[in-house]
Amino acid sequence: MTQPTQLPAWRALEKHRQEMAGVHMRDLFAADLQRFERFSLTFNDILFDFSKNRITEKTLSLLEQLAEECKLSAKIEAMFRGARINVTENRAVLHIALRNRSNRPILLDGDDVMPDVNRVLGMMRRFTEAVRSGRWKGCTGRSITDVVNIGIGGSDLGSRMVVQALSPYVDPSLRCTSFRTLMKPIWCRPFLVLTLKRRSFASPQKRSRPSRPWRMPSRPASGSSIK
Repeated sequence: MTQPTQLPAWRALEKHRQEMAGVHMRDLFAADLQRFERFSLTFNDILFDFSKNRITEKTLSLLEQLAEECKLSAKIEAMFRGARINVTENRAVLHIALRNRSNRPILLDGDDVMPDVNRVLGMMRRFTEAVRSGRWKGCTGRSITDVVNIGIGGSDLGSRMVVQALSPYVDPSLRCTSFRTLMKPIWCRPFLVLTLKRRSFASPQKRSRPSRPWRMPSRPASGSSIK
């Protein structure tokens, strides 16, 4: 398989990057009063603003050319088809199933994964609503005040990005704190979330161990029966 860096479009992008190296962002906006409108996208209340990057219409055209030379459309189609495009682990990449609110069947080895996806999403909704409303009690019998994420790499950064992006919708009485280093005791009533992509990942599990001495397993959480 040809590497993207060996494709003509990549070499054209490298040349284009050199051409843009001396261009100032202020000049791009001064030369195009509609730059923000042309280089931004809006979906409901989500704004994707990429106008504040040193890009032009030529940049986008070259990126589209690179996507074509990489056969990106075929790879996207294979992902939606459930093909095992994760060649490292020989697995399908079904993130799309989590976002499939149309509930159209998504097949993996001939089986529709959507019933299981919807079941787990329903469990997640009931659990998170119980935590946010205060119905879920911790081992002290009181409502949860803090959510502590224990992760590393993408399992840390991804959680931080989600918390930041959704901050306008967060209940102010519930604090979300993300740690990627060894934790020290904190005075709060936390709910611990160990985030890892596979159970075989040892590092996040090791990093969660310092939290054990200050957990208080004196009684089960009141919402432990949520299904």
